[in-house]
Amino acid sequence: MNATLDWLATTYHTFFSVFFFCFGAIIGSFLNVVIYRLPNGLSIAWPGSHCPKCNHHISWYDNVPIFSWLILRGKCRHCHEPIAIRYPLVELTGAILLWSLFMHFGLTPYFVASAVLALMLLAISFIDLDNFYIPDVLSLPGIVLGILFALWTGQPTWQEALLGAVIGAGILALVLVLFQKITGREGMGWGDVKLMGMLGAFCGVWALPAILFIGSLVGIIAAAIWLAGNHRPEEAKEKEEIKKEQENTKKAQEAKKNKKAKESKLVEEDDDFEIPAGAIPFGPFLSIGALSWVFADRLIMELFQRFQELFI
Repeated sequence: MNATLDWLATTYHTFFSVFFFCFGAIIGSFLNVVIYRLPNGLSIAWPGSHCPKCNHHISWYDNVPIFSWLILRGKCRHCHEPIAIRYPLVELTGAILLWSLFMHFGLTPYFVASAVLALMLLAISFIDLDNFYIPDVLSLPGIVLGILFALWTGQPTWQEALLGAVIGAGILALVLVLFQKITGREGMGWGDVKLMGMLGAFCGVWALPAILFIGSLVGIIAAAIWLAGNHRPEEAKEKEEIKKEQENTKKAQEAKKNKKAKESKLVEEDDDFEIPAGAIPFGPFLSIGALSWVFADRLIMELFQRFQELFI
């Protein structure tokens, strides 16, 4: 079977490259629905695609991934309100991820496992960026899927996947509890703990140090850039605060409508997590660490070995 898949991938390489790019964009379009509706406790199946501003149904020709947003110049055809650039960005990212994974792994079981992981991380990352929480409905089934894929692919072994899930979640849980006891405040949410368990299940126990190191490093760099960009004189800060208050007032009605939905079962323990001022969600950076491992695990292992030879 593997020989047949290799022959197909080689013979019809261009076809599959285009197919997975387009398919990734279509999946990205669906993930936009998940990213918006899931945190608000809304059904991802019904109603169909509609403008969140005017609630007008979106026709199929206005729902073509990437291209429709460009043709409409980022505005709704009916109410002419702006459509966030996040929508084509998620679609394009989904397309690039699937295309890149096919180019890297070909038509193999590990390509399927990596594609599922990458697309789940895409949804999780944007939900975490928008809402500072990671839904259990994605991360907990992700742990099970990771172990099942390990049984199928053997990369990692199911034992390594199981250990990765337990140790990955355990490490972050320990950090979370210790940080809270020492400082008296929460440094992250339990959603990050469950996400780390999911990453351990998909990538294996040996990937955990690399995922944590790369995720933390990228997070520190992003935080430094964010803080540098927001370092302004007091007057400018006051004006920005006034502007934010005005924006919050406009969003008050929408927030009231979503309040009951956010108290539903889909919004789990992370609702109790108090978001510190200037906080940055950790989920997207853990996702970057995991994807770095998926694409460059051998290179990362080699770099770690050289580091050990030089300093240990």
